[in-house]
Formats: sequence, structure tokens, C-alpha cells
Amino acid sequence: MGNVDALMATDPLKQHIRQTLWEAFIKKLRRKPITYLTFYAPTIMDVKHLARSGYIKFEDSVYKGVVGITKDEKHGYPLAISEGKGRLELFKIGEAHALIDAKEKDFLDKFPFDVINLDYCNYIFGQNNNPFVSNNLKDISLIINQQRRTQCDEFILFLTTRTDRTKAQVGSREKIGFADNFLGDLKDRINLNIQNNSTFRSKYHKLFAGESVANIASSKYNEFVNIGIVKLLSMELASQDYGIVDCTATWLIRDEVKPQRDLLHMALHVKDGNVTKVGARELSSFGRYYYLERGAEKILERLQDGGVTSVTEKKDKKKLEELLGHYIKELREDTFEIRVPESLPE
Repeated sequence: MGNVDALMATDPLKQHIRQTLWEAFIKKLRRKPITYLTFYAPTIMDVKHLARSGYIKFEDSVYKGVVGITKDEKHGYPLAISEGKGRLELFKIGEAHALIDAKEKDFLDKFPFDVINLDYCNYIFGQNNNPFVSNNLKDISLIINQQRRTQCDEFILFLTTRTDRTKAQVGSREKIGFADNFLGDLKDRINLNIQNNSTFRSKYHKLFAGESVANIASSKYNEFVNIGIVKLLSMELASQDYGIVDCTATWLIRDEVKPQRDLLHMALHVKDGNVTKVGARELSSFGRYYYLERGAEKILERLQDGGVTSVTEKKDKKKLEELLGHYIKELREDTFEIRVPESLPE
């Protein structure tokens, strides 16, 4: 098991997010059990926690309605079963967009999902993706498309991405974090909303006192990235006639390691039809229609009211270990047992 996988099995900060962010948003669906798509880690701590909370049904040694995807062939079923009490209902090796493009029937037949957890360990659009669209964004787009294809009217979307501006050498240039064109695109998307959406504009100016997007991208980088990615998601959702009902985020800051890693955990409550179709406003766009998404302003509200939170290793780890350590140990030990008879028949 890799270092990241081992950390997921013991980390109190991640468990805090499972309980206070993920579970809190799943409750908004008001249903049990749920169907669940997860970018699986072999420790399946999220699956085991949601099963204990009654959101995932465990029956006949199967976590019902759970589909796990991994790119790592070493994360196979034997490891998953050894870490859990049984198996996921479906386990796929590959990337979501590739599985959808290949029309993998067993995977497509599992749509729609009540909860989709895209827990990336790295940047959703890193330096190596420039100028191409990243596979991670392809995952997001095609998964949302499948939700629409199967007539899903409400779901929860979790997205986790690394955001820190850690220096990395790319060719002869020193680069940091996200690809430059991706950050530029986020600026354009936020500016577009400021220009065309009066609700977004008023909430943006209230939060940032009229400061330009270029300035907040520099001076308030974390807030900028959070707003920009929510805006990106809202536009992708709008293309399939979905809108954001609510959203928030929690930062997990790994500041006991060098380089520091900042992980943004976003949660979105998505519903059908919360979108306005807009016709042409100028000759160049005549004959085209655009979707004016609703909901991106929700993240501005959460930033304003303190709903976007953070946990750090240096400040919060010890306290959360004391609070959650026993429960994490119980989850970690909640594994498949091979019963050995006390005596063998003669």
C-alpha cells in the first residue's frame, strides 16, 4: 500500500472532512441507501464510514450500489477486500472518461449515481496538460453527461484538487501548480459572471469591495481558485441543464511536510433545471444559445458567511486525533475476517 493510501486510513483531517463536509451534503438528498461513485483508494475509508452511517447498504459481503474506479492496477480486488468487509458492487481499472468513451456496459449501466466523489490526489489541470484539456476535466464532463443521459434530477458532487503553488521544473522554465492557461481561463470565467450576472456581481463586490479578479488571483489566491473552479463546474453543469443549489468547501493543508500541499475539497448539491437559456445579444451570436447558469454565487455566500473552512496539520491534527482517533481505528479494523474452526474434523 502506498504512502497516500496509508495516510487515508489514519488521517484525522481527512476523516473530519468525510464527516463534516461529505456526510453533511449527502444528508441533503434525504434518502438511504445511496448509490455512490468513488475514485477508490484501497483503504475504502469513505465507503466504510458511509456504510456505518447507513448511507451505503452492506449485504452478502457487498457494498451495494458502490462503484470504484482506480488507475492503479495494484489496487485490485484482493487488496480492497482485505481492507474492507467485502467487495464493491463494481470495480473498474482505468479513467472514467476512457471507460465512458469505450462504452463499458457494466459501468454505464450503473448510472445515475446519487453521490459522485471525484477525489483527485493532484491538480485537476496541471502544467503537463497545457494546452490540452486535462483527462480530469474530461472525467467531470462525461460523468455529468451520463447523469443527464440517465435522467438524474438531483445528485451530490464532490471534487478534490491540489491547489498549492509548489515550484516544479518544466523544461527550461520553472512552473508552479496549475497550468497558466487554466488559471487564465478561471479569470475569464469569473469576469464573465461579473459582467453578465447581476446576482453574482453584487455578491462578488460585497466580498471583495470591488477588487479586480486579476488582483484577487494574486492577493487572495485560495479564494480565487475556489470561486473559479465552482464557476467552471457550474458552466459544465448548465450545459446539461443542471444548476447548483448549494455548495461549500474545506481546505486540507498539509503543512507538516515540505513542500506544503493544499487540497481543496468542494461539495456541490446539484438539481435539474436550475438554468436559463439565453438567446443572441449581438449579430456574432445570432442562431446560438447560451446557458446562463445559476448557483456559482453560492460559493461567494459561503466565503462571506464563513462557511468555507480549513483544517491544518500543525493547528488541528492533534485535536482531531483525540476526537476521532478511536473511531478511525474502528473503521480501519472493520475488515473481512477469515474464520478458522477451533478443531478440524477427523
